[in-house]
Amino acid sequence: MKHRQADSPAGSISFVRDLPDTSEYVSLLAEPESRALHSGLVNLQPGEDCGWHSTENHEEMIICLQGAGELAPETGPRIPLAAGQYGYNPPHTRHCVFNTGDKTMRYIYVVAPAAP
Repeated sequence: MKHRQADSPAGSISFVRDLPDTSEYVSLLAEPESRALHSGLVNLQPGEDCGWHSTENHEEMIICLQGAGELAPETGPRIPLAAGQYGYNPPHTRHCVFNTGDKTMRYIYVVAPAAP
């Protein structure tokens, strides 16, 4: 696994990392490496879901890398989501991601505070 990094003017470090080769949930970015942006890698087996939760005061992007499933906002219909696609959840959205396919669904979520 190669890591590439460079100092930035603000004193933090820019970097590039390989995605972990794991079937477990992995946090990719959080404090102290990032001030407000958080992300993680999720692997759902067929029939699994990530559990209902809310974005609260954040917005979220979900980038599907492998497999297929559905993005399910609590107040609307389920939306198909497959490899090569991305989904968005606005602030204050209770939602869940379901693997509806027959292979592992692998995705990255990226969460940031919503603008005031």
